[in-house]
Amino acid sequence: ENKSVIADLLRQWQESPRGDVLSFVALLRTLPVVLPADMLEISYQHAASKGLFDSLLQLSSDVAPTEIKKAYLKVIRLIHPDKVPPDLAIESKALLEGVFIVLQEKYDLYRKANDIG
Repeated sequence: ENKSVIADLLRQWQESPRGDVLSFVALLRTLPVVLPADMLEISYQHAASKGLFDSLLQLSSDVAPTEIKKAYLKVIRLIHPDKVPPDLAIESKALLEGVFIVLQEKYDLYRKANDIG
């Protein structure tokens, strides 16, 4: 796992003021790159997240808002600080918390920019 690549992606997410569909879809598509390897390994073992990362990679720019919301909610449930497995490395937990916060902020921006309730 390349920490500098992950740090750069998180910084890009935080600095992007846009709330358009393309920006949010791009953010969702980069999640499998950003999430720590131990989290990915654990999540692949759970039926609820099976196929989630593959489906994120396949999101297109013309995806319906309902599909974006579904993907967002699945990811948020998976990386929510209260739901993270207790045996996950401390560094991974800290990274997930950062991803969780940025993802929430960007989804709110996306919702407001696209007038989605």
